[in-house]
Amino acid sequence: MSVFSPSAFSAPSAVKSFRCNRKRYDIERIEKREPTGKTIGLDVGLTHFYTDSRGQTVDNPRHLRKSEKALKRLNGRLSRTKKGSNNRASSRNRLSRKHLKVSRQRKDFVVKLALRRTRI
Repeated sequence: MSVFSPSAFSAPSAVKSFRCNRKRYDIERIEKREPTGKTIGLDVGLTHFYTDSRGQTVDNPRHLRKSEKALKRLNGRLSRTKKGSNNRASSRNRLSRKHLKVSRQRKDFVVKLALRRTRI
């Protein structure tokens, strides 16, 4: 199921947009859901993203660890460019886009996981 499919979400109660980068805007959907009355305990850790009171564990996806090689390569390219040049600006932009991708992967994982947990 796609994140943006109409069946994935109910109608949003609010939509918030904010500037996260020089040229990019992020849009957040804010949904108000009725409480189900069910409770669950969560233990957040390093090896597992969390362990709940039922004993289920979710592994930590480690998005930054998976992207370290590309970030190291882009950072090395940035360090070898001359300050003030157009190549440096484009290299800096590539590095910031990679960092932005990692942060969006983290956020996407948490949002989807929270949505799954609330629908149980």
